[in-house]
Amino acid sequence: EQHHTGGVEADACLAARGRAVVASFLDDHLRSGAVGKIGVGYAAQCFGQFHDMGLACGIDAQMLGPDPDGDLGAIGGKGGVDRDPTLQTRHLHRSRLDDADGLHHDLYLQALEREIEGQRFPGELLPVDQMSGVQQDVPQLLAMMPKGTVEACDDILSRLRGILPMVDQTLVLLKEGVRAGVTPPRITLQDVPEQVEALMVDDSALLRPLRERPESLGEKRREKIASEAAKILETEIRPALRRLHGYLVETYIPVAREAIGWSTLPDGAEWYAHAVKVHTTTDLTPREIHELGRTEVKRIREEMERVIAGTGFPGSFAAFLNFLNTDRRFYFDTGEK
Repeated sequence: EQHHTGGVEADACLAARGRAVVASFLDDHLRSGAVGKIGVGYAAQCFGQFHDMGLACGIDAQMLGPDPDGDLGAIGGKGGVDRDPTLQTRHLHRSRLDDADGLHHDLYLQALEREIEGQRFPGELLPVDQMSGVQQDVPQLLAMMPKGTVEACDDILSRLRGILPMVDQTLVLLKEGVRAGVTPPRITLQDVPEQVEALMVDDSALLRPLRERPESLGEKRREKIASEAAKILETEIRPALRRLHGYLVETYIPVAREAIGWSTLPDGAEWYAHAVKVHTTTDLTPREIHELGRTEVKRIREEMERVIAGTGFPGSFAAFLNFLNTDRRFYFDTGEK
């Protein structure tokens, strides 16, 4: 349920706990030396492009500037940000770095190279599913934003005004995805219309961050903020979300692919192999990883059966599992225990 409107507050709590940790890591590991300068520069570019990342890391909302364009033209130029720090990193003399900076260098360069490799795959044409998209990301972003000051309220109102163009950009990407044959599996979209509808109600999660309006604003100012937010919801956000909802229900979901395998997408097998490479940080193929998993499951099962045999238990494997789950000797019977 975290991915419905009720989970927004939980996301904000997680973000708050994570800010100090991430900020401390950046301060300790990235702010000195050549590797640090390149890393901080790249982080600044990322925070400017992905504002939820910046807010989660404790970057002030006013420092992030306006949201970057998400249209196809802007996406087409996405390679520039990534390649520049990669080229800078290659000018460093790896042998002159100490162990810590050397490790940061290697991990950083590997991540950038794999991100560049993946730019041939049109992931931007998959902007919505039940876990992410404008209907999930925007309320989560708003929940992470600072609250309780005049400046914070103004920043939130600014974000609310940015929802309409963001929805329009999402629609452009969805339509381009249909044209290119790149859609999520239909089953992953079944909850999305309901998620969109949930943002159109009067008590929308989009407006909840503005509940924290400081007394110092004065009653008139607080009422003006609430009135402005309600106006944006009614005149801009709801019409945009209705267009998105209509397109999802009437066009997009009916033509979305039924198959769940990534290989059914254009260049799907290569795309999936790249995703496996990124997420496992290995050069193993999907088939090799699958076989490794089968081998490990077999090894663990055999070890479990040896343990069962060593206990003298007379029954089957399934019977032993039932014994573990039901016999009272394996449960605590007092609060002290």
